[in-house]
Amino acid sequence: MTDTKSKWVFALILLSSLSHADSDMTKPLYDPLDGTGSTGVRIEVMNWVGNVELHISPKGLLRDLALKLDMDQDDYPVLVVGYKFSKEPKPVIQRIRLENELKTGFKVFRSNSAENSSSDEIIISNNSLVDEEITEIPFDPEPIAMFPAPAPEQKKARKRTLAKNHKEKKNKNSASNRVPASSLPAEPEPPIVSELPTVDADDAHTILTNTP
Repeated sequence: MTDTKSKWVFALILLSSLSHADSDMTKPLYDPLDGTGSTGVRIEVMNWVGNVELHISPKGLLRDLALKLDMDQDDYPVLVVGYKFSKEPKPVIQRIRLENELKTGFKVFRSNSAENSSSDEIIISNNSLVDEEITEIPFDPEPIAMFPAPAPEQKKARKRTLAKNHKEKKNKNSASNRVPASSLPAEPEPPIVSELPTVDADDAHTILTNTP
């Protein structure tokens, strides 16, 4: 009964470790900017009439922006956005697939509307927007990178998981290559060598001539 209970406990521990490893592998390597990442920032993106609108919450975290169009994609252009947040030492990169005709030479505006109490509203446009509640703001034309970088803790977790999986696979392969001793071919027995006494040549002649 005790042995059965121990086996069940071992099985549960093994399943738990495998589940944890799988969850580490499925986590994105970079902040998805949906409020669940390392920054805690949520960004909603809207494309409308040649404009890109960003709603960034919580409000007040955004310090600076870097923006650049990536036209190297075959099927669609991408807007690369570098966000600098007040609590983050490094910029966070986001790639936004464009569904409008945004072109180089765009301008960036910030909405000062009192209605945006929970988020910072940024508008990127090729048009000159004129509104008392909208202010044009400067931006950096060269983001620090064109693709997002992994969050440090996610990168370390993924590295540990990959190393663990590699070790388990290596151990499994080693175990499967072992051949039971009972299945190994028997070693061949040494040949039988008869140890006959040596006879001197003269003695052999004598023996032969004296043989009846």
